[in-house]
Amino acid sequence: MNNLSENILPDVSSVSAEQLIAGERAESYRRQLERPDVFPSKNNWTYIIDNRMESLAQSLYRKYLMAWLTPETDRSDFHDLAIEMMLEYLKVIDRKCAVSTVFDDITTAPDASLHLVDSCRLFDAVTLMKVLHRGGSVGFIADCLNCYQPSYTDDDLHDMRSLLRQMQQLPAVGCVEDKHSIFGHDLRYICANGHSNSSNQEFCSQCGENIQGLTAENVAAIDRFDKRIAVLTNLLDKLPHT
Repeated sequence: MNNLSENILPDVSSVSAEQLIAGERAESYRRQLERPDVFPSKNNWTYIIDNRMESLAQSLYRKYLMAWLTPETDRSDFHDLAIEMMLEYLKVIDRKCAVSTVFDDITTAPDASLHLVDSCRLFDAVTLMKVLHRGGSVGFIADCLNCYQPSYTDDDLHDMRSLLRQMQQLPAVGCVEDKHSIFGHDLRYICANGHSNSSNQEFCSQCGENIQGLTAENVAAIDRFDKRIAVLTNLLDKLPHT
């Protein structure tokens, strides 16, 4: 027979002293992190990660971006800690919180954001479609297609297929124009950045973008994503279904 104590459910309507202390410290950290010159110490980061302080996600992400944008020769130990520990932090907090935090700002330092998406496996097809619909960089989205998420379901596969279709059917942001001169006329490919190229040139000779604003590397990433979907489809089809 089980002991009576084993049958008693934990009291979910109470807050422990440890939770209260952590909450107070999180609020204290949040106020301090509002100051641009303040960065968490090693002990701060350890405590924040151990207690999975999701309420600090945006503040810590801003510190990470600031550290990334600081020239390496000017970085302090606190900058290096922010770059290193942000990865550990994002890996322990709720994935939805991590995804929304990073994709909320992918323009301040795109390479820094992409580093987190790749290292922490924050790929999320639904989020990327939202970024695309609000006019986000198609190049950044294509780069994210190289990244992974921790696991995949049939629903994820459906969303990935939708994202692929949208990336394969991007509208033109450049154009082909008929340029007239005293010597006749000439068809020119004008990329989205205004660079003029021969009409038979797929990628701009100056910025490397095609008429949809994608580089050759971006197009290759979309092709690889297409193949990844095929592999994932096969793997999911082999799983037992109830």
